[in-house]
Amino acid sequence: MDFLYLGVSRIHRNRANLIQTLHTVSAIKQQGANITLFLPPKKKKIDIRKRLREMGVPVDIDIRFTQFLHSRWKRVDYRPLIWFYKKIFNKAEIVYVRSPRLSLSLAKQNIPHCLEIHNTENLYKEYWLEPIIRYYNGHIIKHMFPISKSAARFLVNSGAEPNRITVVPSGVNLSLFNNIRPFNAGKLNFPNIFYIGRISRDRGLEILTSIAKQGLGRVHLVGESEDTIKPIDNLIYHGHVPHREVLKYYEQSDILLLPYQEDLDHIKSISPLKLFESMATGRPIIASDIPPIREVLVHQKNALLCDPSDPSAWISCVKKLMSNHSLAEEIGSKAQQEASKYTWQKRAIKIIESLKLE
Repeated sequence: MDFLYLGVSRIHRNRANLIQTLHTVSAIKQQGANITLFLPPKKKKIDIRKRLREMGVPVDIDIRFTQFLHSRWKRVDYRPLIWFYKKIFNKAEIVYVRSPRLSLSLAKQNIPHCLEIHNTENLYKEYWLEPIIRYYNGHIIKHMFPISKSAARFLVNSGAEPNRITVVPSGVNLSLFNNIRPFNAGKLNFPNIFYIGRISRDRGLEILTSIAKQGLGRVHLVGESEDTIKPIDNLIYHGHVPHREVLKYYEQSDILLLPYQEDLDHIKSISPLKLFESMATGRPIIASDIPPIREVLVHQKNALLCDPSDPSAWISCVKKLMSNHSLAEEIGSKAQQEASKYTWQKRAIKIIESLKLE
């Protein structure tokens, strides 16, 4: 099977969408498919092989950089890209995109392709939903791959035929976690509590600072910050680190937090990379009790789930783990076992098998 994957992420930027794209392309290649990834232009000094290793990508992939995927062309819906590569796109067995704007541009030129759906709220806000459903039901968009069941339900309720919709959550490279230090419940007396990812108010910064103020342990923030982090005792900000180096922070953790807030712009269709990485560590997870998270995590089975906006609930969950070491060990172990359901390889297999049925 031959793929052309069209991405809009810049290779030098530290974004979850880039990590997800690179790992998906790598996993599809490892399944024996011939896949070429098109990306916006790179900075001249970027060493591609080094960059892939920084992202934890296990194999080299064929990347072509084109000026026509630069964000400046969004204003004209990437039409120059279509004009320049139209013959190549029409000859390709599978054209695969994750940008709704780019999908609609391809559809208007009658170029069949597949669309991965990451943000259902944005489809509605940008008035893309109706034409995407129309082109999908008309088979110009051959298949849709939402990253959560919640997103799939939204698409079907909006009129999309359900038989060509396949849910493909984000994934994890389990090999990176093979030698991680085992969870030690004895450290829960004064735990290292970690949040790893982009830091902002709508990703739970208030929750994180509230826990730090309680002095229950040290709260560590790892990632780029979009909002101001005020100095607080027991709150430690590590800043951004390359994705491959994130493992050492997971290893230092005793409790992992995923405090996504209900006003996060893609909260109804979220499938965060950090969820599956957190599961792979074997550490106990406390996460927001929202529908997309409940597709993976079950309260008191493989995590503790909290009201996203209630700091007292999160503080109570931290205290619960500190006082109940057997529960912490049980939910951490169960999450680690279930992480094997969400590898990049299984994601790639699901994509390929779905398209073979077309």
